[in-house]
Amino acid sequence: MISSHRPEAQLYQITYLGTVGEPDARTVEAGEVAGIIAEAGQHGRQVLVRPYAHPQDALDAGERSGLVIGGKPEESAEAEHERWLAKGVALRAFFYIAGTHLFAGFVWLLFYLGQHAQK
Repeated sequence: MISSHRPEAQLYQITYLGTVGEPDARTVEAGEVAGIIAEAGQHGRQVLVRPYAHPQDALDAGERSGLVIGGKPEESAEAEHERWLAKGVALRAFFYIAGTHLFAGFVWLLFYLGQHAQK
């Protein structure tokens, strides 16, 4: 699916997320992006679409890998997704623990009231 690399053609880098190991990435022309997104949607896959700069263009502009934006290094989409998942696990664990303690407190209150009830 890689088309001819004409200098005037806008290229995009497509990264398939959720793959085992190294994410699958490829470079395509602008006209092919919609078809790739539709195909990924049919198969239930997530894709990350980014504009692609030719390596020579990046050198001419003075850009380097590991670009720093807003005082912190740019993260990959995979790393951001992993951090988001970790936050979800921590939040779920907090609610499970809090809910268990509330239920245990309610049971303790029932035993306490039953012990002190007039018989």
